[in-house]
Amino acid sequence: MDFGTGTVIFIILAVLAAVAVLFGIVAFIYVRRRYKTARSNEALIITGPNLGDPEKDNRIFQDENGRSMKIIRGGGQRLKFFQTSTPVDLNSFQIKLTTPKVYTSQGVPVVADAIASVKIADSLDGIANYAEQFLGKKDTEIEEEVSKVLGTNLRAILSKLSVEMINNDRESFSHQVQDIAQVELDNMGFTITSFGLDDLRDADEENGYLENLGRPRIAEIRKKADMAESDAEKETRMYKAKNDQEAQQEENTRSTTVSQSQKERDIKEAEFKRETERARAQSEQAYQLEQARLNQEVTEEEMQVQFIERQRQVTLEQEEQKRRKAQADADAYDIKAKAEAEAEKARIDGEAEASIQRAEGLAQAEVIREKGRAEQRRKSSWPKRWRNTAKQQSWK
Repeated sequence: MDFGTGTVIFIILAVLAAVAVLFGIVAFIYVRRRYKTARSNEALIITGPNLGDPEKDNRIFQDENGRSMKIIRGGGQRLKFFQTSTPVDLNSFQIKLTTPKVYTSQGVPVVADAIASVKIADSLDGIANYAEQFLGKKDTEIEEEVSKVLGTNLRAILSKLSVEMINNDRESFSHQVQDIAQVELDNMGFTITSFGLDDLRDADEENGYLENLGRPRIAEIRKKADMAESDAEKETRMYKAKNDQEAQQEENTRSTTVSQSQKERDIKEAEFKRETERARAQSEQAYQLEQARLNQEVTEEEMQVQFIERQRQVTLEQEEQKRRKAQADADAYDIKAKAEAEAEKARIDGEAEASIQRAEGLAQAEVIREKGRAEQRRKSSWPKRWRNTAKQQSWK
């Protein structure tokens, strides 16, 4: 094989490869564009030929005219030739309703405002009903038709009830409207997720039925509020008075306790002072007694010394007289001398005797006098009350 033939073959293979790649890309794009998925808040409505057997696939719905559709929820589907898919939004939408003048069962003209949240039904049957009736319509057209159904049922329930029943139990009223309207909306493929009566008012302002309807209740509530307020004020005053009384009692108790404590302290101080004074008096009295005893002992010792001195003087005088007598006896050898000596001796003896007696009398008088002085000094040192007691005893 020459070089030219190899080149031709290489070029042919390259072209075939490029064609194959291009075909693959085209096929991928085609399959990618034909494969449809349904998001969590969506449903796919597939129409066209070759949808499948309705008896084997419950996602396929067919009407009496032979028209069929396939509904996909939460998955994907590859579309075949001549098949189309339409996404359906399953999110809820809100509808505000305002009724014209409606007469209640009592003949009272009222106007009601309500708010409803509506969405396409989650069931395949509901989605199929929606697709048959509303697929391809604008959202405003769909909301208008749903509003008519809700408004009609709202007015129907209003006309069957009294104003008091509607106003006093709005929850029950809302449930009645929702239950009746849901029957019709099921056939349309919708579900009411919530319904509430927003406002109920008089159709004629001069009528004032609803306003007057609340006056007795308002008056009763005001009365109860005033009574409750009065009771609360009464309880507050009673509670405050009770607290004041308890506080006063506690204050009195505290004052009594303080007074009692002060009294006990004063008594203890008085007792301590009395004991102190008594102890001090006893101490002073003991001191004075001891001092008087010591003074008396000193006086007695001094008197004893004086008495001994007197006795010594008397003894010395006696010795002197004895010496004189002995001398006189020695010198008188003769009668005259002896007589004279005897006379002298008699005289000396008489003088000595007299002197001795006089000395003894003076000593005894001195001792008695000194004892009297000591006794007088001892009594003068006694406390006054003792001296009085001593005088009384001396008088006795």
